[in-house]
Amino acid sequence: MIIFSTDKDRDISLIGGKAAGLFRLIDHGCKVPAFLIVCAGTNVDGEDFAIELISAASRLAPPFAVRSSGVGEDGSGGSFAGQFSTELGVETEGLVQAVRRVALSASADGAQRYASKIGQNSIPMAVVVQQMIEGEISGVMFTTSPFNGGEILIEYVEGRGENLVGGKKTPVKKIFKKGETADGLFGSLLDAAARLEAAEGKPLDIEWTYADGELYFLQMRPATALGDELPPIPDRNWREYVYRQFCLFCHGVQALASRADVQKKVFGFSVPIKEGLIVNCREFYSPESDADSVGKWRALDKGSFIEDFAERIDKLCEDIGAHTERIRNGAFGGLSSEQLRAEYALDIALYVKSYVPMMMRPDDYLETLLFEEAGEDAERIVKAASIVSRPTYYSSEQLDFLLSLGGDGKGYLEKYSWTKNPLGVKFAELTRDDYVARASKIDMAGVCDRIGQIRQTRLDLGRQRDEVFASIQSPKVLRIAGLINRFVYLRTCTAETSDRFFFWIRKNLLSVIADRYGIDRDELLLMSPGEVDEVFEGYSLTFREKSKRRSGELIVINDGESSVYYSSAAYSVLKKLRPVKTDEGALKGDVACPGEVTAKVKIVNNFSDALCVEDGCILVAPMTTPSITSALDGACGIITDEGGISCHAAIIAREYAIPCLVGTKIATSVLKDGMTVHLDCVNGCVTILDEQ
Repeated sequence: MIIFSTDKDRDISLIGGKAAGLFRLIDHGCKVPAFLIVCAGTNVDGEDFAIELISAASRLAPPFAVRSSGVGEDGSGGSFAGQFSTELGVETEGLVQAVRRVALSASADGAQRYASKIGQNSIPMAVVVQQMIEGEISGVMFTTSPFNGGEILIEYVEGRGENLVGGKKTPVKKIFKKGETADGLFGSLLDAAARLEAAEGKPLDIEWTYADGELYFLQMRPATALGDELPPIPDRNWREYVYRQFCLFCHGVQALASRADVQKKVFGFSVPIKEGLIVNCREFYSPESDADSVGKWRALDKGSFIEDFAERIDKLCEDIGAHTERIRNGAFGGLSSEQLRAEYALDIALYVKSYVPMMMRPDDYLETLLFEEAGEDAERIVKAASIVSRPTYYSSEQLDFLLSLGGDGKGYLEKYSWTKNPLGVKFAELTRDDYVARASKIDMAGVCDRIGQIRQTRLDLGRQRDEVFASIQSPKVLRIAGLINRFVYLRTCTAETSDRFFFWIRKNLLSVIADRYGIDRDELLLMSPGEVDEVFEGYSLTFREKSKRRSGELIVINDGESSVYYSSAAYSVLKKLRPVKTDEGALKGDVACPGEVTAKVKIVNNFSDALCVEDGCILVAPMTTPSITSALDGACGIITDEGGISCHAAIIAREYAIPCLVGTKIATSVLKDGMTVHLDCVNGCVTILDEQ
């Protein structure tokens, strides 16, 4: 069946996603080149079809653009960008074969893999035959920029738009604030962006061309892989506090533990962080937060309040430790779903409770107080007081491991099986070699010497602390120094107790939940604690949401409240907080998908090279042509000479959350197969780490 652009039949199961977008453009009053649609399910191989198509095409003026319009293509669930064939400048005598080739492209391996990845089982294919417009300039407009929700992004090239979306040319880029006005062509585009986004109720990816003074619209689809809108972040001298590579689930717990209501429930009082940010595992706090915290603790420090608080943390660690053993030895697979949900609620409440002391530390207050009381001697006392007085998991594990090397290491494996990536996203299998690499890091021939060094260092540090403490004359200063020493220990102890607790929750409880409800185990670690609870009612993350969360994460903590954002919002904030200046000669480009990754390079010049890309490589290509999208499944990063952020492969990179840098001009000349590089798609540069 063939439908024309003037017809009223809009059944998307027949006309596909691209054609549906063209009809909506017409409805919104946009100028669209005349087209016809070969509906999905039509037998395009018969002689009768060839006759019907040529007859129908006589109502259009050749040459033609023949484009795919798969059912599901150009939808909010997936773009299918570059997955199907497109044929341009087709004359009447070649039209039938062009339509057949485009229809057949739905069965290509790359398209099938993409469909499977986004959860679509089949791809019924319609084909659009459109009157070809040879534009003077052509481009793509994102009515909401993929990188900033308050901007409109336009890219364009001279001539056909296929040079842009196919990644063959590096485009000119224009960025406009929403609500901004312009003259001429860009004014018309901005007016259309506002009007179409309002009418469709969602951000859009629009392809256009300009010819003979007329603006034509060639495609409209929902923009995919958008990050969250950037929240307002005050201009402060933010201080980077620590880098902890937790999974998103654990950062969700951290956000809960920062809340005033949760802190009051655990300890009866709260000391919420005034201004804090967690950006891709990096924690930042503002000077206002430090000053506010000191003021709150000063008001609370009456009598033995802080000593009592330390005792309560000690008791909490003991309770969590005891519960850890119950979880470690628990058999949760035999529980009913109702019992399993109750167990999860109990354990996660305890996990959040275990984390609260890490968000309520009086450290800065105690140090401030010490400097007020001890004057010039404070720095020496702080240094001595910062020595951990009792062994903890992390400080003792290396010595214990070395001592166990005379045997087979079994005792160490049993005791410290939780220490291998306890919070990371992957459910890692543990081997003896893992612990050798983690805990030893020395030549085995020097074990005895190293044991002696560790023991002597501990004795020396302890003696130095005791000597400093013995020299303190003021009871008030001695109290403060002792509290600093105690909270240094508690800081480490609570972190390790909480980490070990979560390791066994993850291994023995979350794994049962994931298996029972048919969810990938690692997917649970991309959820918040509340979302995991909804899994019992059938909740799961969409492919888009998983990609967005893997791309980046931002938690804003503000005086007892917390909010979570994902994807480009995180990288926009990180770039603002941690600007990096690159060398003049550094390899630079435009960020098409944010992220950071270090890996080996694989140069891809053609389709056969793409088939040889090993998982975990950074793919380096002259341009982001659709032919290389088959390699994106296994690639951990993409670097190109040409192309812009609106080309097909860049769109797929954002949907897959793969860091992507385009338009470097010289990447394939400078980089070689096997090189190890750091791809920084925050600052838009590449650093060569190893040329071998």
